[in-house]
Amino acid sequence: MIRAFIIEDEPVMAECVALAVETVGVPGASGEVVRPHVEVFNDAVTAMDALRENLPDLILLDVMLTGPDGFTFLNEMISYNDTAKIPVILITTLDLSGRDLSHYGVRRILDKATMTPEDIRTAVRDCLMNTTEIEKPEIQETPGAQETSQDQRPEETKNPEALNTPETQNTQPAARSEISLAELNRRFAELEANSSEDSNAR
Repeated sequence: MIRAFIIEDEPVMAECVALAVETVGVPGASGEVVRPHVEVFNDAVTAMDALRENLPDLILLDVMLTGPDGFTFLNEMISYNDTAKIPVILITTLDLSGRDLSHYGVRRILDKATMTPEDIRTAVRDCLMNTTEIEKPEIQETPGAQETSQDQRPEETKNPEALNTPETQNTQPAARSEISLAELNRRFAELEANSSEDSNAR
């Protein structure tokens, strides 16, 4: 199974991104088409807790989150050998074009203000196809090195203060039917219209 985590605190945007990711198909080990199983999180703390249970094959991460931001989450991720290997797609309105974020595992940066469902699908497909193993990342042992595995990870994160927020919602495993690209585009247009109305109302 291919697993994708979406970390986004705007519910409508999270829904749109999840729907786009779920329509991506990549060839499986037996030649069949495999689609990602998506889990949505609205904050960095809940997502980091979920990483202790299951490692995803890909993470789509909003940078400007409520509570600990996306870079706080990335710093926590790269402090462990297993989670540091997970490819990340950043979703942001920030201009990060001049920054090298490859050490965080960032493979793509999508402009949250202009991205389309097809942009998301292309980025997800490219990241999954360029991953040498579709299965969960595994730890590569280094002789003489003390590595921290998922099972060995402490119950609390290394920086509990940095990832400390009020009680958050549980994960929301996506279980949606096939949806057309036209419908995804319609929902994105609807989201953009609602955002404009909110701005004018202020």
